Amino acid sequence: GFCRNCLAKWMVLEARKLSKQLRSDDKLTDRYIKEGETCLDIANTLNNWGYEDAAKIVYGCTYAEWKKRHQSKATEEQL
Repeated sequence: GFCRNCLAKWMVLEARKLSKQLRSDDKLTDRYIKEGETCLDIANTLNNWGYEDAAKIVYGCTYAEWKKRHQSKATEEQL
């Protein structure tokens, strides 16, 4: 398996890396302008994408909602 929290955090880091790449690569900028979107708009969206956004994709809902539905209180033995 994998850790869903780690996956969501990784997705945010990769989105930020892609944002930086879009801002610095003129060939990518030209390509997206031709397709009707500005590279800066895409880069800003990716840069502003946060953990809650990624968690919604990974969990299918907000992390708080997922915890409410699936996480039970710790037992005395677990504490």
